[in-house]
Amino acid sequence: MTTSKDESQVIRWGVAGPGRAAARFAEGLRAVERAMLSAVWGRTRERAQAYALSFGVPQVFESMEHLAASDVDAIYVATHPDTHAEICIKALAAGKHVLCEKPAA
Repeated sequence: MTTSKDESQVIRWGVAGPGRAAARFAEGLRAVERAMLSAVWGRTRERAQAYALSFGVPQVFESMEHLAASDVDAIYVATHPDTHAEICIKALAAGKHVLCEKPAA
């Protein structure tokens, strides 16, 4: 008997920075098996909510700390490059896997 997709095998992604790069990431992630976009954080709540609405993201966080403390497995960092080091360090310190848009940190 074939069982449905095991939720424990799904990689839950969070996005830091709901801009153009993050939109392309969300579009591409749709084609990845066992991956789902489950959370977003942005500097402005309005942009984060608009992103969540556009891509069906169930969780919008008020701060990067809340995103890092959430149940996501990995965080895609798509903020301005001058913020990458701080955000990546917070995510890594929280035990998250990190994919950084321009990994100069």
